[in-house]
Amino acid sequence: MVYGYGIGSVSQSGDIARGDRVGLGAEWQISERWSASGEISDGAAGEAGRAQLNYQTAGGAAWIGYELEADRDTDSSDRLSGEDGGKVVLGGRSKISDQLNLMTETSYDMFGDKRSLSTAYGVEYLQHSQLTHDFRYEYGRVHDKGAGDIERRAFSLGTRYDNKAGLAVKGRIELRQDEEEGGSATGVENSVLLTGGLRYDLDDSRRLIASADLLRSDGSSEDSRDYTDIVLGYAMRPVEHDRWTVLVKYQYYYDLYGQMQGGTDLRGPRQRSHVFSLDGSYKVAQNWTLGAKIGGRSSESQGSDGSWSDNDAYIGVLNARYHLPHRWDLLIEGRYLGTQQAELDQSGLLVAGYKHIGEHYMLGAGYNFSRFSDDLTDLVQDDKGFFINLVATY
Repeated sequence: MVYGYGIGSVSQSGDIARGDRVGLGAEWQISERWSASGEISDGAAGEAGRAQLNYQTAGGAAWIGYELEADRDTDSSDRLSGEDGGKVVLGGRSKISDQLNLMTETSYDMFGDKRSLSTAYGVEYLQHSQLTHDFRYEYGRVHDKGAGDIERRAFSLGTRYDNKAGLAVKGRIELRQDEEEGGSATGVENSVLLTGGLRYDLDDSRRLIASADLLRSDGSSEDSRDYTDIVLGYAMRPVEHDRWTVLVKYQYYYDLYGQMQGGTDLRGPRQRSHVFSLDGSYKVAQNWTLGAKIGGRSSESQGSDGSWSDNDAYIGVLNARYHLPHRWDLLIEGRYLGTQQAELDQSGLLVAGYKHIGEHYMLGAGYNFSRFSDDLTDLVQDDKGFFINLVATY
């Protein structure tokens, strides 16, 4: 298979670079066990490329690859000094038995003056058809001529349970230590990361959902941070009358790192927020669906002087969607956002079109004429403009 693509920036302002790029790629099934893929491109951010060779067996796989990203120096908080030499990855996966799989991957990264070598090891244990455990260990070292070296060790343990009858639970804990040596900073930063999720089908029409992401970090680094995102939800779509769809959600959001602003590494507002929302839609005809959303935020945000202040808000959304079954969806949506302490009311319009991909996915693009989004934890109002969106349904 051979493919090509082209990207062109319609408009540009400020420090945001143009995204112009053209590329050519290929995938080749060399034999029953060997395959290869590659891509080269060039554009405003420079040359880029990747290549990977894969070997597949009945009991596992092995791979080796090289990747050069043109714009990763603009995405990283550690600015590029010197020429980026890309990254080489070598890995393998082996099936020891029907219950045990082993994995390892080594990465050598040549990011300008920085050189890092890291190796990850993993073990996956299938206790039975419903329960799986996996353990991973990673060791790596970054050599930076300017800022000093960083040595990283990380351990993680994960568990997944699915009884295939409506209950699925997953969780993972990771312990990570970054030790800085030399340069402008010396010290140890310890981090604990927890993530989990739950899905429980009350019946064919109702479902409970929950997720949690937590990070606790302490040390000498200025990037030490705390982060918590907990979501509880209830979804309903009656089987007997599936025109209705309802989602009730509560979210606790605690972010002491700060939201990204405009795709840069500048820290935005920090916040402590409780968010409640009610989302619903009703299919009024075969080709038309009407929807609405109301939500409220009880929040505190931290200013540049370190003080906390109330930042409550509420939102209302009305939309209409036209369906061309199994082919296209067209959406028009009106939004209203009110902020209590700032006493600022805003309204806006959003339009979008979606192409159906199979039974459960839609890929679309649209334009948001307002600066704000319908996510009340988004305190940075930089959402005006074009967007792409992938929608999955169950």
